[in-house]
Amino acid sequence: MVNTEIKRRERKSLFAVAGATEVQTFEWIQTRVVDNRTLIEALSSELDIGAAEAIARTSS
Repeated sequence: MVNTEIKRRERKSLFAVAGATEVQTFEWIQTRVVDNRTLIEALSSELDIGAAEAIARTSS
């Protein structure tokens, strides 16, 4: 019974953020590395890092 409780808590802590389960389990969601760090740094002075990376990814 203790192992079950520990596993339940571990699973809950892995997915504590809204949408985390979907991001980790949906096959159509992909992560990609953005190589243009200069563009990301320039954009991040005006945008948050996620938006800057998304724009840099589309411009490469």
